[in-house]
Parts: sequence; C-alpha cells; structure tokens
Amino acid sequence: MRCPFHPQGGCGFHKNGYYERITPVPLKIARMYCPSSQATIGLIPDFLASRVSGTLQAMEDAVVTYESMGSIGVAADTVRPPGMVGEDEEPITLEATTRWLRRRVRWVTTTLVTVLGLFPDLFAGVSPTVQSFRGHLGTDSVMMDLRGICSEIHCASPSVPCRADEKTAQGSFEQGPQAICIRKGRRAVDERCDARSLGERQ
Repeated sequence: MRCPFHPQGGCGFHKNGYYERITPVPLKIARMYCPSSQATIGLIPDFLASRVSGTLQAMEDAVVTYESMGSIGVAADTVRPPGMVGEDEEPITLEATTRWLRRRVRWVTTTLVTVLGLFPDLFAGVSPTVQSFRGHLGTDSVMMDLRGICSEIHCASPSVPCRADEKTAQGSFEQGPQAICIRKGRRAVDERCDARSLGERQ
C-alpha cells in the first residue's frame, strides 16, 4: 500500500496498530502512519460511516425517512422512537434524536450537492436528495455507490476541497460522513481512497 500523501514513496509510510469501533458491531480498524505528514489514516470498511458510529446505509435510510415525511421532528420520532436506548444505555429523547437526524441530513445533503458539482453531466437533472439519486442510479445504497464513483477523481485531484474531521492536532484523520476525499492545507485523506485506489485491499 502506498502513502496517499507521497505515492512516490520515501516517506516511511507504515502500519500504526489499530483502534476499535463498537457499533454496529465491534471491529478493529487498521491504521497507517505517514511520518513526513505526521498524519494517520484509518482504513475503515466501505460500509461504515466515518467519524460517527453506524453504517452509511443506516445514515442514508434515516435521511430518506426525513425526505419522505418532510419534517425533522416527525422523522426523528420514527427513526429513533422515544424510549429507545442509546449506546450509553440511557433512553434517547426526541430532542437528542432531532439533533442526531439534523446532522445526518446536513452531511448527506452536502455530499450530494458536492457530487452534483463534480459530475454535472453524469447527474444532469438530479436534485440533491437521496431519493432523486436512488432513482437515477437504480440503487438503494447511494452513499456506498458514490464512494466508488468519486474515488478516482478524488485520488487524482489533491486540490478538491472537502470537509474532514481531525482527531488530533498532529493530524489523525477519518473522512467526514459526506465522503469527500483529499484537501490541501491540513491534508485530510479519505480512508477508502487510500485503501482501494492507492493500494491493494487485504
């Protein structure tokens, strides 16, 4: 596997242990380290969302519920009913669920708007909603499909802007849920871009 920051090599890119994710099932996530960039890259599986618990599919389905109902409050009451227990075993309130859903709607919508800008010909006439993308692509797994569609252009274009969430000031990254890949400046990197397009999957 080559370093996404230095594909020519020579930076000392190497394995850097793993970290654990608890949901939806306990998993150990492999981690790589680039000494030159002082950044670690988590190699998450395609089906997991980044920097938040859960899967891309669960996030997408929650947003579709909102699109169908047209109300954050009503949709929140459906996707996480009152009394449902959270990861900390505390009951989930409607207020917390509303915030939870609002964040996911924002992340997914940002992704879809960005994709429309990157591929105007491929997605001509498509609106920035999951339901519109599902109809156009003929799939119920839009977010996972977009990871594949976007991987080549992202890996080839280090200047593509994106939002990524830093874990430490030194630069430990998991891609933000909206699934955009590489940016200059603090050099955030998409795990999927690193794991599939720049190297061989184990």
